[in-house]
Amino acid sequence: MRVNVSYSVALEDVLKEVHQLYVREKAKLEESLDSVERSLEQQYTDKNLSEILHALEEYRNALGDFDIKLNEMAAIISGYGSLKEQLKNPSPQQQMDESEQN
Repeated sequence: MRVNVSYSVALEDVLKEVHQLYVREKAKLEESLDSVERSLEQQYTDKNLSEILHALEEYRNALGDFDIKLNEMAAIISGYGSLKEQLKNPSPQQQMDESEQN
C-alpha cells in the first residue's frame, strides 16, 4: 500500500530536497537490484526456475517503485518551475490583489 506524505520546505530548498530524494531512492534501487541480479546472472536451470521468476518479479517491482519516485520528482520540479515563473511574471489579477493588500 502506498500513501502520500507531504511537508513544507522553504522555496529555496525545494531543489535540494528533490536532489536528496533522488539520491536516496537511487541508492535503494541499486541495493535492490544488486541482490536480485545475483540470482538473475546465474545459470538458469530447471531446478532454479522459481528463484528466477521471483527475482524477475522483484526486479520489476524495484524498477516500478523507482519510476513512481521519478514521476513524483518530475511533478515537484514542474510545480516549482511554474511557481518561479509566476513569481517572475505575476498575472494582472495577482498584481491587483497585491495592490489591494497594500
